[in-house]
Amino acid sequence: SLGITAIELADGEAPLCQFHPTKVLFEIPRRPPPTVRRDATKWSEDFTKFISACLIKDYEQRPSAEELLRNENFVKFDDET
Repeated sequence: SLGITAIELADGEAPLCQFHPTKVLFEIPRRPPPTVRRDATKWSEDFTKFISACLIKDYEQRPSAEELLRNENFVKFDDET
């Protein structure tokens, strides 16, 4: 997931990395979506909102990849970049 990758880049490790991968599979549906843990205050509100949108558990409520690409934070980096 893009949201998990963003958290991993921000924190330097994946959420629930302290658990065996099999346990993680059982924990994901039982826990709320993860958030940035390390230095959370240094990340912008837009970044944390983007992660939250990526990690909405109900796929019908979660934005599609196309919708995420239209997110104003991605639009800032258009073809000129």
